[in-house]
Amino acid sequence: MAWLAIVACAIAVRLFLFDDDDDSFPLVVTYMLGTWLPLMVANVVEENEFFSYLREHHATRWEKLSHVSAFGFNSFRLAAWLWSEDADGDRELARLKRERRLFIWFMLTVVLSTIIVVPILAS
Repeated sequence: MAWLAIVACAIAVRLFLFDDDDDSFPLVVTYMLGTWLPLMVANVVEENEFFSYLREHHATRWEKLSHVSAFGFNSFRLAAWLWSEDADGDRELARLKRERRLFIWFMLTVVLSTIIVVPILAS
């Protein structure tokens, strides 16, 4: 995974190129931008692929999952369906759901690992 290489390189740069007295703020900012911006772009791409397939091939399911009369979009209902095994018998939809779940786990890993990595880079 490229993300693990970025984390390893950032920690190596911090340990070997910065003294304890050096200001490592630019390194932290570079790490955050280098991991979070591509993650956000990849999320938009993945989400658009998934939602467009769902809208085109399963319009009634999309309406049921995404619309709440007073508020518009219902992400809670959509999330519950995403983690279920229900794919309406569509192999492509099952594959897209599986990929989306894996990507969500990856996003959570990156975001939560920031709690550990950033203090190491900033110290």
